[in-house]
Amino acid sequence: MDERLQANIHIDRAEVILTNLIALTDAEKDHLKVPVLDIVVSLSTAIELLQTAQDDISQIQIPQYQASLNCYLYSLIRKSSTLIRSVTKNKGPL
Repeated sequence: MDERLQANIHIDRAEVILTNLIALTDAEKDHLKVPVLDIVVSLSTAIELLQTAQDDISQIQIPQYQASLNCYLYSLIRKSSTLIRSVTKNKGPL
């Protein structure tokens, strides 16, 4: 499979997971509507997909496209890291 397509598939899958998790937050309450463990598993899956996408991106031979995907990838990784920290703070070991 073309490296560009493979990278886009992994990034898109991770983005869907992250977007859904962000949408689960309730602005009116101070909690999420799903168990924390489910969110942690989803975030871990998203991070694994992003790491796989990073490997795919490194194989792309078009520098501008590679740079664009890397920028987007790092943005998603930052969002996922921030979300996992906010979900797990004050929860102790899972």
